[in-house]
Amino acid sequence: MRRRLIRTDVLVGGALISAGVVLAFVLPPNEKLHGPYRRISAIIGWIYFLAWSVSFYPQVVLNYRRKTTIGLSFDFQLYNLLGFTCYSIYTSAFYWSTAVQREYEHSHNGNSNKIEPNDVAFAIHAVAITCVTIAQVIYYDHVSGHRPSRVAISAVLATTAFLAVHAVVAAILSPGASHPFHWTDWLSAVSFVKLAVTLVKYIPQAALNARRRSTQGWSIYNVLLDFTGGLLSLLQLLLDCGNTRDWSGIVGTPVKFGLGLTSMVFDVVFLTQHYVLYPSVPDIVGDKTYRKLASRSEA
Repeated sequence: MRRRLIRTDVLVGGALISAGVVLAFVLPPNEKLHGPYRRISAIIGWIYFLAWSVSFYPQVVLNYRRKTTIGLSFDFQLYNLLGFTCYSIYTSAFYWSTAVQREYEHSHNGNSNKIEPNDVAFAIHAVAITCVTIAQVIYYDHVSGHRPSRVAISAVLATTAFLAVHAVVAAILSPGASHPFHWTDWLSAVSFVKLAVTLVKYIPQAALNARRRSTQGWSIYNVLLDFTGGLLSLLQLLLDCGNTRDWSGIVGTPVKFGLGLTSMVFDVVFLTQHYVLYPSVPDIVGDKTYRKLASRSEA
């Protein structure tokens, strides 16, 4: 069994690397970069995009095989939906909106932002697959009381309302204001919401694992791929800044830097829980009492 798993891991890793190289040479590179490094950055970017994107699927498959999502924090998924929605808005605006790009360049001495096509693709895909995972939670375990906590629901609703009101009020007042409203200011708020969500979203899952003294129901492949994506995301950002000699990319787009760094820190926590603190704990998903206790721990 162990040999089969190792063989599968090697095949998946090789497939991700091969697909990333193919995409890097098929799709146009970032023209803002210099020399052969354009392709190197594209390879790193697409491999990180694939690793992070594929990282969602082991959890979906695990939920399907177990026919339950007990062991997976609903709060974590709800925060994920908010965070990746913000990240989609942020990356899409910086990549596609010429007005936003001009505003950014004006406030950063003519330097362009460091958002890449793979950033946009990853964010939009993450929203879609997170919706699928939430649908699984509702379908498999709504009867057993597996629901998000009131704190998580309140936080998501309040944050969404804040961003919506901020955008509407700023847009209305902008024409007559002494300091005109810039969409980059609002997108900056969106990016910091994403960073804040990333800082707190893993806590419910880590706490749930600790209370249950088990990581059953939480896919370790999700963690391994997430760590790989975070590492490559940071590597691409740092190398891009070095290539253009523009280190303002880290300060100007803090969400990308913070997202990769924070996810890696929590991934180390999950790896420690899985391999050191709670290894080889049986998965007793058929126990009704266990289901009730596990679902209550979300509240």
